[in-house]
Amino acid sequence: MRFKQIFAVTLFGLAALPASAQNILSNPGLCAADDGEQELAGVAYLHSSSVEAHWRGCAWDTPLDYAPGLLAEVNARCDGQDGADDVRLRIVVNGQGRVTIEGMDGSTGLPDYYFPCSRWGFRG
Repeated sequence: MRFKQIFAVTLFGLAALPASAQNILSNPGLCAADDGEQELAGVAYLHSSSVEAHWRGCAWDTPLDYAPGLLAEVNARCDGQDGADDVRLRIVVNGQGRVTIEGMDGSTGLPDYYFPCSRWGFRG
């Protein structure tokens, strides 16, 4: 393949990545910050099958694609400074891409809202 063909295939592949492959943070104001600054600010990170912060994390079996309109309920295993427990989570994505995670039987000990940097992050 020539360089232009490889470049075009790479761009197409990046454009086709699901929402879960992008950075989804609890604070969109820190999307452009480095990892150290995010850690100091207590940012939580949402991944396709987990949500993690330095003090606590929850994981579930079924990977999710956080497309607007998603409404899912998952059984998660949470662990952190305050111990481990099983939690049922409701995960909702609104039309603007904001992800809400709530513990259906109590608090998760993590932030309730997450924002995809591609839609909400600083675009300086």
